[in-house]
Amino acid sequence: GVISGQVNLRHDLLLEPLAPGGKIPTQIYVFEGGLRYVYFIHATSPYLARSVRTTVELSAHLLAPPLGVPARMTDADGKAIRVLPGFKADVAWGLAPLDWGLTEVGLGYFPAGGWIYFRLGWTYLFY
Repeated sequence: GVISGQVNLRHDLLLEPLAPGGKIPTQIYVFEGGLRYVYFIHATSPYLARSVRTTVELSAHLLAPPLGVPARMTDADGKAIRVLPGFKADVAWGLAPLDWGLTEVGLGYFPAGGWIYFRLGWTYLFY
């Protein structure tokens, strides 16, 4: 997969004004690959008032160094963007009795720019 987003970079040799404050919004791309485990059960019985569903997803990914960062660029704080890999892990669950969707939490670290990955979300499931 790919994670993409805009970051504020600046040229490490500010010889001319490039943008207000010397910051340049730049779209970067980070390729990721790893493992995902999905557990899902859906049970229906005439003896239950309603069906029972349980979902658990676990994933761990390695992140490649960022693409799209021009040469001699630093982050908005003036720290160099390094060519280092990172990692992230995500957990999602939807457990009875409140199984209307998936609650998602993710954490990770990307040392190339000293960035922290954090994800908190909720997804409604149609089934």
